[in-house]
Amino acid sequence: METIARMAARRFLPFDEKVVHESGATYLGGHSRWSSKLDGSLVLTNKRLYFEVIIGGLFDKRPELFFEVLLTQISEVKVGKYSSLSKPVLTVVYKSSSGNLEQPSFQVEDPENWKSAFSSVKIGSPF
Repeated sequence: METIARMAARRFLPFDEKVVHESGATYLGGHSRWSSKLDGSLVLTNKRLYFEVIIGGLFDKRPELFFEVLLTQISEVKVGKYSSLSKPVLTVVYKSSSGNLEQPSFQVEDPENWKSAFSSVKIGSPF
């Protein structure tokens, strides 16, 4: 997982966007458009949260954006357990542009660091 996180850090961000926290994560489900489990990197910036996966062959690996949501769209962030034997799960609750309530969940190694990172950024409507 460490390799994936390092590759995610090389992603080019707009000049006013900074990475707040990132780690390897597994997408478990909860989004209306995606159902398959995927390993990748979950990245929180001062503007958005996104999940990217590494695609390509042995000599052509590159990050591909799988999911992103602006922090202003997020209404809640929950940390819990998927099952009693699993790693902690981070669930992001927001309403999509089509009006669907989305709750994508990601299995993460470091839930306390994620809680701390989310407390350092502003989520929810700017108004």
